[in-house]
Amino acid sequence: MEGGSFLLEPEGVSVSAKVSSFELDEVEVTVGRFRRYADYSPGVPEANAGAHSEIPSSGWQPEWNGLLPLTQEALNSSLHCNYDWETWTDESGEREDYPLTCASFYVAFAFCAWSGGRLPTEAEWEYAASGGAAQRAYPWGNAEPSSELALFQASRGAPVGGHRAGMARFGQLDLAGSVWEWTLDLYDRYPKHCDDCAQLKSGNERVLRGGGFVDGAEQLRADYRHRTDPQLSLGQVGFRCAYDL
Repeated sequence: MEGGSFLLEPEGVSVSAKVSSFELDEVEVTVGRFRRYADYSPGVPEANAGAHSEIPSSGWQPEWNGLLPLTQEALNSSLHCNYDWETWTDESGEREDYPLTCASFYVAFAFCAWSGGRLPTEAEWEYAASGGAAQRAYPWGNAEPSSELALFQASRGAPVGGHRAGMARFGQLDLAGSVWEWTLDLYDRYPKHCDDCAQLKSGNERVLRGGGFVDGAEQLRADYRHRTDPQLSLGQVGFRCAYDL
């Protein structure tokens, strides 16, 4: 998608922002797509893999190596985090087109780096979800959420891409609802101006965006921020990858 300027509005505070052109996965990373990575067992990424080309020190950090499950058994175990909501199965099954859940920030980062991409910055994610300068309240526009537009207030997840009426301006699906999505940023206040920025210096939790299938309409807003410990594997959290152009 073509980059541009917009107002990043985390927690109701408008920040003048600009992002360079980039690509973002149309849908969240699915169980079937992740299985190719799991079967390959690539080990830890190289230092600085998965970096944003315009943001220093945004790639893989060697001190994270010990936070990544390195064996097939350890990875499988980490992806079984919630009996009711986990989507991973150790063998190919009926949920190959479901969003992968229970991946920690580090597993998500490593996958995106392995696939030739990276995790999106929080600014990039909101740019896609708000339609950039269109400043949409939700990915599809300003209409209040409904069951046709997004998966929310539900008891469990569903296959990706099932709410085409909720498509974002740049073509992404499920940016609202379905599962929360990891972003690159640490949770902290933003500066007054954001030019291809990411918060990487302060904070302990990583930012999640998009709301999930169990959440209400408020959490689906393009500007809504959530955060959690990056080491956690959670049954309502997934991710999608971004790519430099």
